[in-house]
Formats: sequence, C-alpha cells, structure tokens
Amino acid sequence: MPKAAKTKSTTRTGASSGTKRKEATGHPSANADPSSWRASMIPVGRTITKSDVRTQYRFTKPADVAGIPFQIKRRTVPGQLDMQLYQERDIERRAWERHGGPEGFEAYLKKLYQRHLNSEHRDREFTQPRHYSFGRQTTSVVQARISSAYKRLDNTVSRIKKVMQPWLFEAVKDALDRNDALDYEYAACYGPNDSPCRQESSYLHAETFAKTYPSRPAQPLPPSSSVDAVRAVLADAATPPRRSSDSEWGRDLDGLEFHSSSWPEPEEWYEWSPDYYERLFSVLIRVIEEHGIGDDGWKGIRWEVYDKYAETFNKRISYDAHEKQWEDDAAHWLDGRFTTEGITLDFTNRRCCPAGLRYNSMLPYLNRSGGVSVGWVHK
Repeated sequence: MPKAAKTKSTTRTGASSGTKRKEATGHPSANADPSSWRASMIPVGRTITKSDVRTQYRFTKPADVAGIPFQIKRRTVPGQLDMQLYQERDIERRAWERHGGPEGFEAYLKKLYQRHLNSEHRDREFTQPRHYSFGRQTTSVVQARISSAYKRLDNTVSRIKKVMQPWLFEAVKDALDRNDALDYEYAACYGPNDSPCRQESSYLHAETFAKTYPSRPAQPLPPSSSVDAVRAVLADAATPPRRSSDSEWGRDLDGLEFHSSSWPEPEEWYEWSPDYYERLFSVLIRVIEEHGIGDDGWKGIRWEVYDKYAETFNKRISYDAHEKQWEDDAAHWLDGRFTTEGITLDFTNRRCCPAGLRYNSMLPYLNRSGGVSVGWVHK
C-alpha cells in the first residue's frame, strides 16, 4: 500500500510587486475586449503547480503571478517539498490578459512552437498548457467539440458540487487531480480530446459513490468520559515508518503490525497491532454503552476514528479510471454491522481481536445482507 504523505493546505494571495505587469503584447490576432473572449476549456477547480506555471505558461517572474491566489500543500514526509498550487483558470486568464485574449495567447504559443521547430531540440516535446494543441493534430471541428465537452463538464461539476458533501467533493477533486498527474504523459502524446468526457464520467460515478456516505457531523461530539477515552487512545496511535529510507520498515513495531501479500500483486503495508485495536474497540464500546448508536454516540465518534485512520495510513479516496470504480479503504470505520459469514469481516479490523468482534455485534446493519454499504458502489 502507498506510503502516507500527510498534507496540510493553506491559501494565500501572490504578493504584490513594484514591477508593473506587462501589457498585452499586441499580436495581430489579439482581442483586448474580455467580454468577447471565448470560454475557458480548463475544468473548474483544476490546479497547476508553480513549476508547471513557469514551464507551460512562461511565467518566470514573481510579478507574472502577482495577486493570483494560491494554495500551499505542505508535505511532512522528509525529502518531499511543499507544493504551491494555483487554479489553472486564473493562470490562463492572466496569460490572456498579458497577450490580448485567447487568440493572442495562442499566437504567442504558435511563435514559440515555430521557434521550437527550428531549434536543435525539435525532437523533444513542445511544452505548453495541456489544453492547447500546437504540434498535435487538432482540427477546428475537433476543437469546437472539445470546447462543447468542457462546457458540459463544467455544468456537471457545478451541479454535483451543490449536492455533494463539501468534504467529499474536495476528496473527489483531489483524487482526480492525482489521476491527472499520472495521465499527463499520455495526454501530452495523444492530446486531451477525450479528457472532458472521461472527467465527466468520473464525476458522475462519484455522485453515485458519494450517496453511500452518511452525513458528516457539523461539530465534534462534546466531551464525556467515554468520548475522551476514545480521543486519548487515538492520540496514542502509532505512525508507520517511511518505506524508502527508514531501516525499521518491514518489521513489527510498537503498536504496529507489518503485512505483505504477493497476490494479485506484491504489496507491503502496516496496520495498527491487535493489542492497539483491542484498546480502541474497547473504548468505542464504552461510547455505545454510554451514548448509544445515534448521533450523540457511535454515529458521531466513528468520524474521528475514520479521519485518524485515513490520515495515519494515507487511505485517501481514490478512483480507478480503468475499472471506473471509486474506492475508500478507510470507509469500513463508517459502516455498520458486517456479517460474520464469508470474508466481508476480513476486510475490516474487527476480526483481529475479541473487542472488535463485540463492537461489530453492537452496530446496526446498514446493509440487509451484512455487506459493505459505505464507500463502495456494487456493479
């Protein structure tokens, strides 16, 4: 399983600079009237890193992005640098302003592309924003079709954002952004022609997936003896070592148990130890005994365990584009009672200790068959 890479995000605005931004470059095809500019083909919410802003849009000076909000994604894993993320639509808009509209920016890219063809590096890929197509076989008819598809995508995303829980929408968007990073090499070779269709399909699948989740409480549970006990045990949870450089990787540690599998592919991962799970399930049972299984008891405290488990073991919501399947390996903490027959319970942590089995027996069935009901859509 993947190494945990915890991130924290903060939003800032690019510092103002005493250097005045360049005015529109005045290409013959430029149109300085923003009201007549075409709609952007970049999906709403798509982010771009500071390094890609430099290489794709040629914004190399701080003044180029002055005033544009950005987000810092902090990584706590040693060796990984913090990421500075911009909304790509904001960057594209600044490029249009600089070059006199979308036509002016395209003319600028065309000039750079011609220069690239005449250079000694002509055999290398021409670096440009992924939604521009110099050097790719793209007709005006196809471009119009792409533009229409992106408009449809924007409408779909806007509609889904209104009905999906905000935390889930952000998790879905983050998962698709990660997939985009993996797919970029493919898109650079073959063009982004089918990207809006695939993105829309992903969001539509996410809409169904999100309906399996209960509502997240607006506020954490108030303190009580049992709730405080759960929080104390969670605060004492062990964190797995780094996979690549830590000499401790591959053996059982205090509070952690190492696992490996060779099927269907080689995999190594950590889980909390059975002794720790016995402690955790025991205090969760106390919450149920003191407050019941309603919003003031189990339905509330389960979210704190879900968040801690997902953070500790990097169990982020993810999307398998090939299988068209959304997945959440931490969702079993939100789920109800599982049947003890078959293998369903084996995919949770409840069978590893006596308290886990008792905890499971105290929960309500959310699925009549005792199967998975949260974080999974049955095909």
